[in-house]
Amino acid sequence: MLDKNRLIGVHVKMRIAICDDNSTFTTKMRISMDEYFARKNLQADYYIFSSPKRMLKFDISNIQVLFLDIDMPELNGIELARQVRTKNHDLIIVFVTDFIEYAPYGYQVEAFRYLLKNRLDIELNLTLDEVVDKLYAEQATIEVKIEGEPEKILLKDIVYIEGTGHRAVLIHTRGTTGPLECSGKLGCFELELKERGFLRLQRSYLANMNYIRRLSGYKAILKDGSVLKVSDQGYRDIVDRFVSWKGRQM
Repeated sequence: MLDKNRLIGVHVKMRIAICDDNSTFTTKMRISMDEYFARKNLQADYYIFSSPKRMLKFDISNIQVLFLDIDMPELNGIELARQVRTKNHDLIIVFVTDFIEYAPYGYQVEAFRYLLKNRLDIELNLTLDEVVDKLYAEQATIEVKIEGEPEKILLKDIVYIEGTGHRAVLIHTRGTTGPLECSGKLGCFELELKERGFLRLQRSYLANMNYIRRLSGYKAILKDGSVLKVSDQGYRDIVDRFVSWKGRQM
């Protein structure tokens, strides 16, 4: 589980929507969530909907997590999730249900978890732990200096960091045409990021393992097609660390 005290530049106030036509259950869930966030010293804003159609009229672009009942009379949760997903692709959807048989349908809408109503007291805290971990991981940043000015970069956007040997590094991020030149040494970035899913491939490259497709033949093949050379020395240890990291993500 992620330790928020070790995260870099993260500030999360969770925005949670709950859609369930059973107001008694919704109230119970809200109270349980309040207790959880109080214990974790975290904050959350809630948006409660008793009607799927009413929720569809609401701007959900800023909602981060949706706890969604599947079995509702107006519109079932699976269909609602399909429509919601088109408006907010990054939304974390947790289905709340009495019937685990619905689980296979969740793959169609990239459901994050299932929460059984009759096990709420047991499963809600564990589910919230996983949700918080995911949100913190996605919002973690590192502060760098570009032309002397501080700037924060999301860790999830960094593909790899390249050392230049001149007290500067080139940070290659997804969706950009060229790297960002930042002050610092690659070794310092490695110390700060090695517990955050980054792997030192050789003297010049520190890669985000989320973007490594595979390691083969002393090369790292990235998901965007880029190929980075991997050090001959310690190659087996580098491969082992990558395989171990991949296993923890499954």
